[in-house]
Amino acid sequence: AVVSTQSTGACHGLNGNQQWFLTEEGVVKHGGSGKCLSHDGRHLIILPCDSNDPRFTWKFTGITETVQKRFYELHSKQFGYKSLAQREKIKQEADENAKRRAQEKEAKKQEEEAARKKKEEQQSKEEEEERRKLNEAKKREEEEERELREWREEKKRRAEEKERDMKEAEEMKRAEAEKKRAEEEKKKAEEERKKAE
Repeated sequence: AVVSTQSTGACHGLNGNQQWFLTEEGVVKHGGSGKCLSHDGRHLIILPCDSNDPRFTWKFTGITETVQKRFYELHSKQFGYKSLAQREKIKQEADENAKRRAQEKEAKKQEEEAARKKKEEQQSKEEEEERRKLNEAKKREEEEERELREWREEKKRRAEEKERDMKEAEEMKRAEAEKKRAEEEKKKAEEERKKAE
């Protein structure tokens, strides 16, 4: 590949536009712009990073795995670059946190649902108890009304019996008086008849 018409100059060691680092995926990233080194088959070009595009991937030979690993560690500390293992760990932690939050949310939802059902059950019990008390009060009222009605009927019956007994006694008394008067009149008539003889 041929370098495109980009300005070149001596290294100044101040990073900035001369800061480059190699990611674990083999992408050469520019520290100043955050863009990555690519090519179009003839020229080197700087474009927004795309690790899935093979034109952004570079392979360096002649360095050991230990050196490459140390290179990643240095870039991670110096430029805030996260290695693949670190990103996997971060992703795993994020997934675990998301799973934990989802579980907590589900647990809270279940607790709220259980509390709602418990409240509804308690409310239903209270309403049922209130209905039971009202029914009992109604039954007591009906029983009291029935007893009062029976008492009044009994009182009336006794009054009628008493009045009937009094009338019968009065009739008997009049009958006795009539009988006695008739006997007296008979006796008097008999006496007068005897005198006349």
